[in-house]
Amino acid sequence: MKTLEFILEVIKLIKPNFYNKITWFLVVFGTTLISTPLIEKIVNAILEKNFTISLTENNDTQVGLWLIGIGLFYNLLTNYFDKYLLHVQTIKKLDNNSSQDKILYEKFLKKLPSNGSIEFIKHHDFHNSFALNDLRELINFSNEWINAEHEFMNKELETIRKELLEKIQHFVYDSSMKTFPLGDGIQTIMNNVDEEWNLTQSTKDNIVLLNNYGDDIYDIHQKLVRTGRDLLHI
Repeated sequence: MKTLEFILEVIKLIKPNFYNKITWFLVVFGTTLISTPLIEKIVNAILEKNFTISLTENNDTQVGLWLIGIGLFYNLLTNYFDKYLLHVQTIKKLDNNSSQDKILYEKFLKKLPSNGSIEFIKHHDFHNSFALNDLRELINFSNEWINAEHEFMNKELETIRKELLEKIQHFVYDSSMKTFPLGDGIQTIMNNVDEEWNLTQSTKDNIVLLNNYGDDIYDIHQKLVRTGRDLLHI
């Protein structure tokens, strides 16, 4: 067992009742020595009779003050040490969370880099046809990053990740429902009644919808990249 873990176990063992009782005993006994010399004399008489020693040697007030001081100092030190260890535990937990988030962040950058599908939907005008393969990274991301294994521990990063995932899922769905296959993995947004320069209103609306998705997804993606870099110090 590591030293820190051992110390934490000891603190758990003695807190809070045990060291509170020690403090109580020292303070009460010290106060008693100051205010009740009779008890001191009884204790001294017993010790002198059985062990030939004296507890206070008639310095009851001085010893009482020392005991009170020691009790209060012991309590203060123990509470401070307890809070310090809890602080260390918190820092350790944050470091562990940060390490896990760094691993996931690196995985995210490989899965959905700024080039590839993200760059494509940022610059592509969906008035034109496109290859399904250009959206492959987005499709895979929407299918794979929907479980607890792909959640960030940091709340800010996780909020952005969820926003990005939701936006990509909507885009993947709408791009599949509002476009039509031309063959060989090529899709077009124009239906049978559309002409190149004479589009129906629904087709025009769909073009605007997918183009807006592209801008939104790119912006959220870049926000996640920057935020992760800043928070994780990468």
